[in-house]
Formats: sequence, structure tokens, C-alpha cells
Amino acid sequence: MGLTAHFTREELTSRGRHPNIPNELPKGWEPRLLALAQKLEEARAILGVPLRVSYGYRSPALNQACGGSDTSDHMFCYAVDFNPVGMGREEAFRLLWAHPSFMLGVDQAIIERGCIHLGIGPRNRKQGRGDMPIYPLLAVWPAVLPVDLKAGGRRA
Repeated sequence: MGLTAHFTREELTSRGRHPNIPNELPKGWEPRLLALAQKLEEARAILGVPLRVSYGYRSPALNQACGGSDTSDHMFCYAVDFNPVGMGREEAFRLLWAHPSFMLGVDQAIIERGCIHLGIGPRNRKQGRGDMPIYPLLAVWPAVLPVDLKAGGRRA
């Protein structure tokens, strides 16, 4: 079933490499899944390339099998792992990171385990990892763009 023009319920609830582990979306969580699909549509539009989803919602058992955190937002349908098709992961990450309106509402943006992890949970932690700065300044003060992301978001 298509959630959006380019993303389906099936791919956002995929079991990935663990086809024998149950991964049923809890009743009433369809709006959360739709929100993930809509955020992916935004990313796809910004990047101009298709996105390949590894995982969206993960049941606690699937999350454990994947080596996910005990507090992973995947288990609450607030996170998605993906890779851009035809574009490097780091380049895509930097383009999304530097896009202030995209980053609004993003709880986590991390490159990990060979994918881009994007969290849109309600905790609003504004977490990032790697050489990237914590990003609220990019969202709040777009006048500082373009910024040098390696220099902690200072003017280029």
C-alpha cells in the first residue's frame, strides 16, 4: 500500500535481513508511519534522487536482532534508515543538514552502520554525530548560510 508517491507501508515496516521476526505495526500508529514517509519525500525532493529504505518501524524483537539501541525510536515508528541512490551518503547528509526547513522537527540525523538515520520523534534532542555540529543554529538563523559545517556551523 502506498503511503506517499514514493514510499510504501511495506518498505517502512520491512524485516530486512530478519524475515522470520514479527514486525507488525501497532494499531493506531499509521499516522507515525505516514509522517516518516512524508519526511522521506521531503528528503527525496531536496536530494533529487531516489532513496532506498533499510528500516523504518522495528518491533522490539526486530530492533534487538538488528543491534538497535534499547531506546531506539525505530520501535516507536519515529525513525528511518535510508541511503540515497546515485549519490554519496555523506554528500546527501550534508545537503539535508544544511537545509533549515528540512531539519525543523528532526530529532536525530546520524550517519551510522552504512546508512543515514533520521529520527523525527517528539524528544526534540537535536542530535547529530560525527564532524557535524548540533543543527538548531542552521534552522533558527538561516542568514548565516552558507556555513562551514566542519567549523561548527560558522560562516564560510
